[in-house]
Amino acid sequence: MSTIKKIVLTGGPCAGKTTARAYLMQKLGDLGYHVIFVPEAPTLLLENGVKPGPGLLSKESFQQIVLDLALALEAGYGRAAAAMPKSAKPVIICDRGIMDGMAYVEGDGTRFISWLVERDLTRVTARDARYHGIFHLRTAAVGAEAYYTLANNPARFETPEQARSRDQCTQAVWMGHPHLRIIPNTGSFEQKLKHLLAEICVLLGIPEPVETERKFLVRPDFDPNDLTAHALIDIEQFYLFSNALNEELRFRKRSQNGDATYFSTVKRPGPDPASRIETEEFITAEQYEFGKQFMLSGSRFVRKQRYCFVYENQYFELDAVIEPKLKYCLLELELAEPGQDIKLPPFLNIVREVTGEKEWSNFALATRP
Repeated sequence: MSTIKKIVLTGGPCAGKTTARAYLMQKLGDLGYHVIFVPEAPTLLLENGVKPGPGLLSKESFQQIVLDLALALEAGYGRAAAAMPKSAKPVIICDRGIMDGMAYVEGDGTRFISWLVERDLTRVTARDARYHGIFHLRTAAVGAEAYYTLANNPARFETPEQARSRDQCTQAVWMGHPHLRIIPNTGSFEQKLKHLLAEICVLLGIPEPVETERKFLVRPDFDPNDLTAHALIDIEQFYLFSNALNEELRFRKRSQNGDATYFSTVKRPGPDPASRIETEEFITAEQYEFGKQFMLSGSRFVRKQRYCFVYENQYFELDAVIEPKLKYCLLELELAEPGQDIKLPPFLNIVREVTGEKEWSNFALATRP
């Protein structure tokens, strides 16, 4: 897959995506990036006379047309980015992604998934394998109710209550992506945009690709129902031999319902115990299998079930480690910056924080006797 970063701006109605587009174009441009925006497919259709309604299109037909147009737009804009020289530093930002359509189709998602299958996609390939990061801007109807309006978008029709519901549905369809970030309405709208930019800069590796996370031990007596909307992901990973000093090279397989995506990750020590310098790329299933020949001597596979969920606008990952078997689960939260405030889920029995303790790292799990 191309190394050009491709990310999604999504969220509920009146979340600020239009303003964010201009803001990111300027700010990322100042940092040397050429930003390519993929327009929102349903808005293009609605503004040009293609819409559902009596005597026109059924809602189902309209959503399938949205899906096809979104796929075509992403393909075309992707080719344009790939044709640019690397020195242009192109980055693709999609105004909504493929999975957003699932939030607008009635039912449990089965019909939408069947449409993906008809187009040689699955939930996992449409959600995880197409995009490097998902940035969900919360609707103004959650936390900034006074600013919720229908006036600045002719394609918007939702009441504040409907907007909140749509916001939750949209968030849910992206649950399980390895890099989902929630951008809430805390403080001013300018602060919201700065938060968004900071999260995107982390993904792009500006100035360095630093991963900052907090990690906690959790007793395994939690009830998955307490997590509300969540995704359960199966993870298998192993470490490969690396010639570089203090470098960890990891291959990871993330699976859900029999479909998988594969990643290669390189980690080096960061500026503080909670941070690591990290670069990550998509790889193929064939590369993953081939890499097993170069597995680090004396190491083992690590296998775990990961519960992905949102609490207080924070995207948590709760790992139940199956191999090697652990007494505790591990709760992780990635941060935009080391000093960021966090709110831990009260429904989990948290034993203690283990951020920076090497014995609880993935590498230590793979190499322990």
